[in-house]
Amino acid sequence: MDELKKTKELVEKYLKKKYPDAQFTDEDLEFLARFSVKKEPKEREILKELGLISGKGTVQGYYADHESVKNAKDCIQAIYERFNTKRNSQKEKEHPVDVFGDDFEAFFAWWCDKTPEDGIRKCCYCEVDEDTVRAAFAKDEKDKCVISSKKRSFSGELQIERKDPDGDYCADNCEFACVICNNAKSDMISAEDFKKFFVPGIKEYWAHIEEEIKKKNP
Repeated sequence: MDELKKTKELVEKYLKKKYPDAQFTDEDLEFLARFSVKKEPKEREILKELGLISGKGTVQGYYADHESVKNAKDCIQAIYERFNTKRNSQKEKEHPVDVFGDDFEAFFAWWCDKTPEDGIRKCCYCEVDEDTVRAAFAKDEKDKCVISSKKRSFSGELQIERKDPDGDYCADNCEFACVICNNAKSDMISAEDFKKFFVPGIKEYWAHIEEEIKKKNP
């Protein structure tokens, strides 16, 4: 199968989960595949080549008329930033591990496969959903959160957990995990023992947090 066609199909598969009601043309998908996933430069030239803008048309003007494409581009860019941050943090270590072979498309394919059909990811251990974790860390009008931390990495975004802490950051060894599970498990506890001895209490904690979120947002 043509490499670009495979990338377009991957983008389409992800967007159906993330934006089930949005409509994307074949040209939209090719643009997103080339610019957002394959990281081809010259955004405007790709849009012109695909006939999505012409003459003196601008990238900004195109996005103004195609909000769904803009949202999709920003979404994939956010995934790329997660990939790039993880890749750079590992390369700073004395013994860096393989981060999907420095291949963003492989990382994006993993992300897509780990995203359920409803688009809402869950922790692989306690099964709290990403919306709940984000709501717990969201600030209110008084700049308060239900959960907060001084560590920037402790946030409402699901983290990337290595099932085998001695293994690589690769598709077969990675799952999404909430900040509580990922940091409680560390590298000392096996996945089986963690689920058996720790996860029941963490589930109770998240049930408590959900009640606190309801109080905060009646």
